[in-house]
Amino acid sequence: MFKILIEKYPDVFEKTYTSHNGRDTFITNSLASKIDVPTLLKMVGQESYEVMKRYNKVSNELRIKNMELVKEYQVSI
Repeated sequence: MFKILIEKYPDVFEKTYTSHNGRDTFITNSLASKIDVPTLLKMVGQESYEVMKRYNKVSNELRIKNMELVKEYQVSI
């Protein structure tokens, strides 16, 4: 079964994943889900946003979506 997965998804198995990859993903998805920063800081055991923000890997798709929200806000003012 494992061999079939490797053959079907070779890109996934070529990379080395660490606990930091999971931390990056969790923080990025949490911020994208609008979890407030003070709560997220406590959840991940950080004391400052400056330290935590290096784990935030915002995708270009999310950046574009957020810029659209800014444009909508500016138009509605």
